[in-house]
Amino acid sequence: SSNAQGVISLTSISTVLQNANTVTVKAGTVSVTKDASFGDKSSTNPNGTVNASAAKVGSFIITAGAGEDVDVSQITLTETASTCIGTYMQNLVLKDSAGKQLGATYPNPSSSCATANTYTFNISPAARITNGAQYAVGVYGDLKAAYTAGAALVQLSAVSATGVKTGSSASVSSQALALQVNYIANSGAYTVAIDSDTPVATNDLMG
Repeated sequence: SSNAQGVISLTSISTVLQNANTVTVKAGTVSVTKDASFGDKSSTNPNGTVNASAAKVGSFIITAGAGEDVDVSQITLTETASTCIGTYMQNLVLKDSAGKQLGATYPNPSSSCATANTYTFNISPAARITNGAQYAVGVYGDLKAAYTAGAALVQLSAVSATGVKTGSSASVSSQALALQVNYIANSGAYTVAIDSDTPVATNDLMG
């Protein structure tokens, strides 16, 4: 049956249904991993010594999916099992690879951890990650007590993010991603050696 009419001829015409091309909209996503460029620490390569300021104690990578750019607005850290961040460090802070602080500073993290404490960093303005790109985040703190247990003190719990174009959630939660193994030395080690330019001692007989 006819379902249209010519504008000039006024002739009745029939049209045929045509399927349009399918349009797929990819929403933003993020994934998180430990930063391989920042390794585990040990007695021979510690995070630092007691009383060291702004020591790096962990690092992780946030990767944006290929769908769209994302805005990261919040990062949540927690303690690993039975460890209290506040026992070993203070002034807990996050920074990106350019040294920009992300969120507020926790000056005195709790030293009581019957259950793991949570530390939430609200980022304003949000940190934008281009689709497919990586964003490195470091965890820093002032060291206040020795830690030699050979385990990580900090783990990444969640990242809140939003797709820039779609506005849809790109967040990840319940990650429990333990960061690098920490080692806080009680004091630094040093060795004493004779400078190579020091003259060799000899005994000379005179006369």
